[in-house]
Amino acid sequence: MSTDIIRRILRDYFKFNVTLQMNYTDVDDKIIVRARQQHLLGMFKQKRLEAASDATGTRLAALEAYLTKNLPRISQGTSPDRVESEIAKHYSAVLSGQSLDPGTLPGDREAKVKMHIKTARGASSAIGGLEQEEDVSEDRLADLEDVIMPWLDQKFGASVAEKSIFLELTKKFEERFEQDMKSLNCLAPDIVTRVSDYAAQIVKFVQVIQDNEFAYPLGGSVYFDIKAFEAAGNTYARLEPWCRQDAKLIAEGEGSLTEAALEKRSTA
Repeated sequence: MSTDIIRRILRDYFKFNVTLQMNYTDVDDKIIVRARQQHLLGMFKQKRLEAASDATGTRLAALEAYLTKNLPRISQGTSPDRVESEIAKHYSAVLSGQSLDPGTLPGDREAKVKMHIKTARGASSAIGGLEQEEDVSEDRLADLEDVIMPWLDQKFGASVAEKSIFLELTKKFEERFEQDMKSLNCLAPDIVTRVSDYAAQIVKFVQVIQDNEFAYPLGGSVYFDIKAFEAAGNTYARLEPWCRQDAKLIAEGEGSLTEAALEKRSTA
């Protein structure tokens, strides 16, 4: 909205000729992963995946993987009906507003743990309800889907490569965003561009960076080499310099497309 206000002031008060161009980032690591996961979930529901032949086994395996990754203090092999007691045993401090590590203040890490606890609780409850052929609420089914999707992606993600699958997800949110802007009475942009429209140019630009030895390929992706860039006498601006070399933030920022993210050549 601030951009719309500035645009109106420039156009209507100062009488400038203003052209507003807006870009949609319709392709990035996290978008690709989420679109792929939702596609695989749809196939699972339609029983078009091998995993659908044993739906119960898939749900249990997915829950086990989710707990191992996101709530590692819970004992391996914990059954759905024991998840709640394990949460109370190992994460009661976090649920009461304390930190995972005694003597430190709670922060984003604890907030994420609470989010995972909510999902694990809902998924466990949904699994139990489905086994008993009970009615399961939409919220609990949604939690179960959030547990199943990463597991399906790990098993079958490599088989999904159709470009339209990824663009369908962003198209849906583009339409929602545009409707929100209309509801707020914001002027429509004069020009709309999308990252996917300029993929070839972006590839060429990245290749120039590689040719200058400021980037390197790894695990199917290309990473900017901050150490090499600075060694050449350049300054790399950081909004949060204290986060440098934070492995968890690096993994989150680069998404889950590459497990090699923590094995980067550059320690920057």
